Amino acid sequence: MAASKDMFLDENGKIKDNSNHEGLLSVGVLGTVAGLFLAHQKFGNLSWKQLLEPAINLAENGFPFSRSMISFSEMLLNNKEKYFSTANVFLKKGTKAYQPEEILKQPDLAKTLKRIQKEGAAGFYQGKTAKFIVDYMKENGGIITGKAVGH
Repeated sequence: MAASKDMFLDENGKIKDNSNHEGLLSVGVLGTVAGLFLAHQKFGNLSWKQLLEPAINLAENGFPFSRSMISFSEMLLNNKEKYFSTANVFLKKGTKAYQPEEILKQPDLAKTLKRIQKEGAAGFYQGKTAKFIVDYMKENGGIITGKAVGH
């Protein structure tokens, strides 16, 4: 609701700082959770609980960091300030790269997935998860509000 046609442009009408691709202004409210939930409601055979269980298990218990993820972690090491939230997840303690076969756990993702598992799409667009998104946006210069996520 706060987006504007020139929000990515500088005073000369040029895109500023790649802001249309990077940073909080480039973020939109995802429809993926709502879309997957709707598809499940219409066509799903497994229970919603069963469907989310494997993802929760991987987030909670972790999986081996693969060799193909090494270049990603190297990029994060060189750009920690720019991608600090991502670095906090995909670097050990936000500062050191995982080595191949070390276990990467994502406890915050597991908690979010459990809310979605329990509450359906509302577990993302309302309540605790929505509040986290709105608060983060407000604290860091984003424009997504409670109205946008249904909070």
